Formats: sequence, structure tokens, C-alpha cells
Amino acid sequence: MFHKGAVDTFIINMFFQPVIKKLEQKMGAEYKVDDLKDELWDMAKPAMPYCITLQDLIKCGVGDTIVSMLTDAKAFYDYDQRESGVDSSDQFEEFGN
Repeated sequence: MFHKGAVDTFIINMFFQPVIKKLEQKMGAEYKVDDLKDELWDMAKPAMPYCITLQDLIKCGVGDTIVSMLTDAKAFYDYDQRESGVDSSDQFEEFGN
């Protein structure tokens, strides 16, 4: 989009906003974008500060999870609840992405 070859904080905000909106509508929980971005940086371990490249996604080994979290509310919720053992199938059945 901006010919950077990377996803920066602006783009991450753009992707996260609809995901967060769906989560807040469905789950009633509040999510903070800055906390979510910090988690993405920790997962991706990008070479450039605050920019995640395709190489970062490949190298980190969890690029598929990162992309899913940015584009799919259910995938984000599943990741967020991974340690709780919660099955989100029922909660997201009619949710749609």
C-alpha cells in the first residue's frame, strides 16, 4: 500500500479495528490496540522497529497466526483464549467474519 514492503503500526491499526469491533460486540470485552500490537511485535521479532516484513513472518514461525489475528476475529479470540481451553465454536457460530 505504501510501498514499504512491511506492515507498520498504521496498517496494523487499520486491520485490528474491525477485528476488535467484532470482538467487543460479540464478547463484551474491551481490547486495547497498543497491547495487541506489543504482542505482535513480541511474536514477530521484526528486524525493523515497528514494521513486520514477510521475511519476519516466515522467520518467526508463527506468521500464519499473526495474519489470522489481524484478519479474523474468531482466530484472534482463539489465540487470546489458547490457555483457557475455551471452545469458541458456539460463540462464533453466527458471528461471521
